Amino acid sequence: MNEVNQTNFDCDEQARLWSETIFRGFGHKGKQSPEVFFEAVKLYMGENKFQNMVEHHTANDEEGDF
Repeated sequence: MNEVNQTNFDCDEQARLWSETIFRGFGHKGKQSPEVFFEAVKLYMGENKFQNMVEHHTANDEEGDF
């Protein structure tokens, strides 16, 4: 079963696990070149999904939730 579809899905825990995987693959490159990392995530997600994510988090940030 896909981890994301589990009934007791813990978003924070999944994010932590993914961040460890990203670090193992990229080390500090994302921190050293955030613009390149940003573009890489956009290419990975696709333009529409990436834009939706940015808009969602921008709206949450304005509300003080992000």
